[in-house]
Amino acid sequence: MMTFRRALVALAAVLACGSVARAETLGSQQAAPAADNPSTALTFCQEADHLSGDERQRVLQRGLELAEAAEAADPYDAKAHFAVICNLGKQLEVHGPGLHDVMAVGRLKSEVDTALALSPGDPDLLASKGVFVLSLPRFLVGDTRQGEELLRATLVQNPDSGVTRLYLSK
Repeated sequence: MMTFRRALVALAAVLACGSVARAETLGSQQAAPAADNPSTALTFCQEADHLSGDERQRVLQRGLELAEAAEAADPYDAKAHFAVICNLGKQLEVHGPGLHDVMAVGRLKSEVDTALALSPGDPDLLASKGVFVLSLPRFLVGDTRQGEELLRATLVQNPDSGVTRLYLSK
């Protein structure tokens, strides 16, 4: 079983792979003001991969703020929920487990479930939830069987997903 921190790192790795595709394919295609645009929040999430320390945390915090604004502007936009998942998940990978992180895991679960309800069958969201429930301990919503099922469902839609294959092989 993975440690709490390694589980969050695993989720962040899946999010890093999916965030580029999400910026292009999830949600509505209409342009929105920058503050309400989940694509902008996903760009911050992607840029954080090239940063470290306080600068990384500042970029992820700004991305989370933009994602939350996009979510408030349109609670039915799956891309906005994915942007929250991406920025919050990457923020959490830096910290050790604490009460705040445990509460954030609940929020991440809720965001993933909401995004999947809005965009059922989306392979990046399925992979995110699959890694999420596969990696976490049972007391934090971990479920090995459900995680593997979600990852297999991802492979049906995206057979070339190396990240998904990697997590299924563990």
